[in-house]
Amino acid sequence: MLNLERQDEILAILSKNRSATVGELAKALYVSEATIRRDLIEMDHLSMIRRTHGGAVLSRNTALESAFAVREMTRLTQKRMICGLAIELIRDNSTLILDSSSTVMAIIPLLQRFHHLTVATYGIRTALMLSNLKNVDVYIVGGRVENFSNSVLGVPANDFLATVNADFALLSCSGINSHGEITDDSLETAQLKRVIVQRADKILLLCDSSKFDRTMMNTALRLENADYLITEKKPSVEYANLIQKNGCQLICGERI
Repeated sequence: MLNLERQDEILAILSKNRSATVGELAKALYVSEATIRRDLIEMDHLSMIRRTHGGAVLSRNTALESAFAVREMTRLTQKRMICGLAIELIRDNSTLILDSSSTVMAIIPLLQRFHHLTVATYGIRTALMLSNLKNVDVYIVGGRVENFSNSVLGVPANDFLATVNADFALLSCSGINSHGEITDDSLETAQLKRVIVQRADKILLLCDSSKFDRTMMNTALRLENADYLITEKKPSVEYANLIQKNGCQLICGERI
């Protein structure tokens, strides 16, 4: 597990429980207590947490900032299953665009198996985690940092990604509805994804089953724009037929 990934998991645990001992964190993350102590020292210096005798508590200033870490830990098993399926489509020497979602972020440890990748992203944590991989050249967009999120958005981000030629784009979403719309709750995120769809040869849509039958305010793309929809659980017959009708290949953890 990468340092940043582990520290985000520590934040998620503290966000839920408010405090934890070194022993509890080590057991939860399957690492040594010495590793946890080193993480806590670094996180304390960055004012992310406050060390206590034998453990740590969440810094008051971090409570809101850790929201993304909580999302990252939500439905983690499903996200890892989805990314395990998606990774089989990627090849050595590819150029990828990754969105800033916690679902897509779960694929980063799996990228270590490839020989040289180039990755562009608008995710801040995403870029930091990728920078720990020796086989990946990482590019992050410029633009406005969205508060309490993992995203850099706006016109400069759109302009940068409009120049990228990618083999694969890995995207998630906030909702998929029965009209074939892939939706998000952020207008700027939806705009950026519409740019990305035009810049990648293959669009991989990574969505856990909780996203089906949900509609958020902004339509980012449509099922017809995606080459693959990858999910952990077989969708309803209605959605399976809709995906096929739109020329999108369904890959799921359950047999169809």
